[in-house]
This record gives sequence, C-alpha cells and structure tokens, in this order.
Amino acid sequence: MSCRMYRGAAAEDSNPGAFIREVASREAQIAVSEAEGSVPEHHGWRPPGGGLAIPGVWRSRQVVLTISFASDRELRIAAQVVAERFTRRVEAGHLPGSWWVPDVRVSGTPNCPPGMVLAKAFTRRAGRRHAVVLTPGGPAPFSGARPHPVFLPEPFGRFLPG
Repeated sequence: MSCRMYRGAAAEDSNPGAFIREVASREAQIAVSEAEGSVPEHHGWRPPGGGLAIPGVWRSRQVVLTISFASDRELRIAAQVVAERFTRRVEAGHLPGSWWVPDVRVSGTPNCPPGMVLAKAFTRRAGRRHAVVLTPGGPAPFSGARPHPVFLPEPFGRFLPG
C-alpha cells in the first residue's frame, strides 16, 4: 500500500503520523520518501506549497508512505481504516487533514481490498524520475508506458477518465 500526501499545510503535514498510527500494524514495514506530483487545477483549488508548472497544472510536494503488510488480512484492515477514517465525509468522525479523495494505491496482491476498485498504473522512467498515469484500463496513454494493476479507493476511481 502506498499513500501520497501533500506537504506544505499544517493539517496535511500531520497526516503521515496519524496514518502510520492508524493503518500500520506490528507486522507492517514502512518506508517514507518524498515525491513531486502534478495535479490539474480544479475549481480554483491548488495543492499547498504548489507552484504553477504550466497553465492549469500545479506541481506539488508530497510525502509518500509505502507500507508492506505480512498478510492480506492486515491489508484489508488497513484499506478499511482508509475508507472509514481518512476519507473526508460530511458526517463527523474523519480525522483533521483527511482527504476528499485519498491517494492510496494497493499493488502486489490479486485480491481487491474492500472499498477499492481495479485500475491500471502506466509507468515510464525518464532518467531518475518516473511518470505515472492512472487509468481505469485500456491502452497506454503514452508511448513506452508499462501497465501495472493497482487498486484505488472507490472515490479515487470515480475521478479517472473513461
């Protein structure tokens, strides 16, 4: 399971610790890294600390948590925690800094965790960087891309084109 969170705002910066405490079990291995991302400007929203890369596309600083679980059972529990505690809802109970659409990705298992949908992550290496495009399926969106199956939270899947 990987989870990306924006850097640059107090609520978002507090989320990695909360996410680790609530999602990771004793049997999990956790790695933390930094990344840059591109997100389309959407109704005036922009990521915290982001700078305009090209008109309509914002660059974002992100922290990436990669968690490996000892069993599918632990992974299913973690996916349920994401759906219940880290997806912002109208009703009370979500954690401060929760996301409207959590950027959580699950790979390396053939079993779809509850509350997630199957998608494809197309990747291509460019020097030391990787380009990743998420789609619901279909042909590669750019030449040289390699497809990888990935599960996304159902709310995230609704935003994929197609």
